Amino acid sequence: MKEHTFICENGEQLTITVPDEITRDDLTNMREMMNSIIKSYQEKLANKTYLCKNCGKEIAQIPGRKERKFCDSSCRTAYWLEHRKEAHKKYEYICPKCNSPFTAYGNSKRIYCSQKCYFAARYPERREVYTEEPSLYLIIKQFGLNKNSVKSYKARNLHLSNYEVLQHFCPELRINIFGELVK
Repeated sequence: MKEHTFICENGEQLTITVPDEITRDDLTNMREMMNSIIKSYQEKLANKTYLCKNCGKEIAQIPGRKERKFCDSSCRTAYWLEHRKEAHKKYEYICPKCNSPFTAYGNSKRIYCSQKCYFAARYPERREVYTEEPSLYLIIKQFGLNKNSVKSYKARNLHLSNYEVLQHFCPELRINIFGELVK
């Protein structure tokens, strides 16, 4: 086996290990074939046109940056106003950490139900990152809160954890880094 280095038309170097039986003419043919493959690939990249998802105008892409899908912010806004259902599509999942069902809106790649479950799965050795959150029922019972007011507040603020709901109704309580309630 021999190693051969080719310098392509665009200046790139390619090193290839080939069997001893290959002749110089075979290597020349290989070089020509590689040059044509690289050239066609570069042409394909250069000729690719990107169109705005809303108006269909051609969009200039900046190399090394994220691919633009809209020509400007007004087109992006108009598109998402027309396609709200895509943005607010419901996805039903079961969290692999706590095995609870959850719904993700507009995010088909979501895996965990919360950031706490994500950190618990990602960093199992860190105790302070994940603590089991008490249920709303236990919070209501333990602190003698009005059941309807707590549930309606939680329904209006789905992004809040149960601890944050508890702090809204009992601001004198604090939670330490281990998730324990402290007065």
